[in-house]
Amino acid sequence: MAGLSLLPGLREPADIALLVDAGTDLVGRRCRSGVKEIAGVAGVFILPMISTLIFDLDGLLADTEKLHRRAYQDVLGELGVTVTEQQYEEHWIRNGRGITEFFEEHGIPVDPDIVRRRKAVRYRELVLSSAEAMPGALRALEDLQPHKTMALATSSYHDAAYAVIETLGIRKYFTCIATRDDVARLKPFPDIFLLVASRLNAIPAHCLVLEDAQKGIIAADAAGMRSIAIPNIHTSRNDFSKATMVLPSLGAVTVAKLDELDRLHGYDHIRDGQSIGLKG
Repeated sequence: MAGLSLLPGLREPADIALLVDAGTDLVGRRCRSGVKEIAGVAGVFILPMISTLIFDLDGLLADTEKLHRRAYQDVLGELGVTVTEQQYEEHWIRNGRGITEFFEEHGIPVDPDIVRRRKAVRYRELVLSSAEAMPGALRALEDLQPHKTMALATSSYHDAAYAVIETLGIRKYFTCIATRDDVARLKPFPDIFLLVASRLNAIPAHCLVLEDAQKGIIAADAAGMRSIAIPNIHTSRNDFSKATMVLPSLGAVTVAKLDELDRLHGYDHIRDGQSIGLKG
């Protein structure tokens, strides 16, 4: 942080006014939009307060990965094809691949569209009978909504996603919902997160992605967004090195924790057309 210091009387970066380029005074103000802006002679500082939260669905808000797996196992079992728990975790959850790639990799001569349609029917049956929220999920949504714009970005198809959303009664929390039907490329590509940001007119640096799997954290990083990884039983061995923070459950995601992220991980120095991330 050479060349940067707090102005006299300021106790921490969250307050903030900064000094840049050998003594140029920059005066900060907190905008109503939730973005802290600082302008000066030598450059511009934008200190991106988190304004938008983008949630994954399966495995983060809903304990439904096991239902996806069981639906595939039931349908494929009728065709004499076995999918183990380890195969599902690695292929679908960690790497974000689908049934088409699974058949290609294993040389299985079956039309994936037929399997996908049958799986969708079976999955909906399982969701309606046994879908549950992940620990701390509903309380987190309720507590965070008054403070942030919230969106949902899932790699599930529209019908599968909305079966879960309606069963858990969580539609009311989200200003925007995007599914795999809305984008050409899925996580780990950033497309779905950038789409949500565009729909909400949000700057990616002001968005925080909450994910349970490696593919989602990689996608968030590629989108220029910060992220919190919340591993579950299926993703505990994923690589979360690109996450801004790793927490044990959604119950640990509080307004105070988001403020901590802003203080320690949220400062971008924009000068001469370059952005330099300053991380605590």
